[in-house]
Amino acid sequence: MIPLATVQSSRPPSPTNGGYFFAFDPLDDPRTSPALWRPDAAPVVLTLTPAPSPPSDPPLSLDHLQPISLWQRSPDEQYLVADDDHGRHRLALKGRSGDAPLALALPVDAAMPIRLGAASRLAHAGSPQAASYQPTPLQRSRLVLLLDILDAEAACLPKRAIAETLVYPHMRDLHGAAWKASAERRRVHRLCEEAARIRDSGVHDLLHARLHPTG
Repeated sequence: MIPLATVQSSRPPSPTNGGYFFAFDPLDDPRTSPALWRPDAAPVVLTLTPAPSPPSDPPLSLDHLQPISLWQRSPDEQYLVADDDHGRHRLALKGRSGDAPLALALPVDAAMPIRLGAASRLAHAGSPQAASYQPTPLQRSRLVLLLDILDAEAACLPKRAIAETLVYPHMRDLHGAAWKASAERRRVHRLCEEAARIRDSGVHDLLHARLHPTG
């Protein structure tokens, strides 16, 4: 079992928004600090550091994990996505040295149950069905569609063009009043509103496994 080292979570308040606590610094470049890799933004990402003292029980080995993706932010900071029989794991390895025993840094905050569930799965003590931040194929395709819609709106595409290129690639030819009264137009407007909600306020819910687009 991984020894637990409990630490207190802290986030800097925004200096311009009445002290609102951001999930992560909105000024960070997503290409060098993606939220999906960050334990402070996505609680399913577990932070593992060298254990402060030798554990009394045998340390948990990570050799059984099957790596999917690895990002090395610095020589002593790595981010790993890997699978095993208990699901998908996201780990932040900080200061790791060889096979030295590891400790889990566990912030005491509202997302603590999510981190404990992820730690239980890593130690093979939890259910494989526990939340592992792994959307279903339907949820994944829905999220991709919403992101594509945001890109299209950023490129100033009109709703009808979004319908024809993204939502209804084989849409019947609709013009004027027929388009304005169509179910296709109403659905595209709903999708655009949903995409805006994810952009403006839904990312935090998504990273905490609370957002489940269904189609």
